[in-house]
Amino acid sequence: MKICRNAHKYGNDSDTDFCEVINIRKAERSDIEAIANIINTTWKATYTGIVPDSDIVLYTDKGRREKMLSEAFNNSKPIYFIADYNGNYCGIISYYKYEEDDYKDCAYIMQLYVLPEYQKKGIGKSLMKYLFVILKDNGYKRAVLNTLEDNSNARAFYEKLGFKYFGQQDSPLFSERVVRALYRKELTYKIY
Repeated sequence: MKICRNAHKYGNDSDTDFCEVINIRKAERSDIEAIANIINTTWKATYTGIVPDSDIVLYTDKGRREKMLSEAFNNSKPIYFIADYNGNYCGIISYYKYEEDDYKDCAYIMQLYVLPEYQKKGIGKSLMKYLFVILKDNGYKRAVLNTLEDNSNARAFYEKLGFKYFGQQDSPLFSERVVRALYRKELTYKIY
């Protein structure tokens, strides 16, 4: 999918719009290095001061991250999509289908990361809208996700997109107690 945003005009007397292009496509195995870079860079910028430094070092190890992504591509779970902005890889989103009977029509949005220098340009919102269409087209009726309780920027972003907070739980990923905020969204025809 290609999204063209006429967001800027250059020059005082120019009538020429500059078109900012966001391309989103299903990621491939050859994208693992780019995906790992996006996740690791965003993790460091976002989670410093929220999670223990030792966990940031552990989870942003390039070799470890690329191995985790390789395993994900081997299992086809989760499914990744990658965005480029004017030709530069800048964001990813991933999801998988819940296997439990109670959640058969529910997708779990596992990750949404946009490089810090590309945030506030509509890329995260475009990735979410793109995924909402895919989910609806594949029969999903709702989506759930979580973010860290102390990640106020992400929480505000998800709430603006219509996600509703429904609880919290401790995250098992970290060496110290870190709480996750849980969100869900009904996927109606009006998806944003």
